[in-house]
Amino acid sequence: MSGPIFERAPTRPGLDYTERQLAILEDEIPIDDIRTTELVALMKKANERKDELNYDIARGLYDLKLHPCSYMPRYTMEEAKAILQSLTPWKIEWSRKKKKDK
Repeated sequence: MSGPIFERAPTRPGLDYTERQLAILEDEIPIDDIRTTELVALMKKANERKDELNYDIARGLYDLKLHPCSYMPRYTMEEAKAILQSLTPWKIEWSRKKKKDK
């Protein structure tokens, strides 16, 4: 007589993100405190949910975790500024005023 056969549970596309996964996506947890397996699970869940934005965030974090010395952001600073400016109806002033030390 053989023992029970365990099968993998079916995927549940409506499953919500856990509190920790949301914290990871919202950059509330340092990358050093995140395991690569968590990022893989997060990418899978985002993919199942067809959540491209969170998939891209998780993928970027995964790449950063695997290759910390060679990771490059997707956009240059100028490209990121142009994208942000295109999303706003007002002119963004990008220069920062530096405080003088007394």
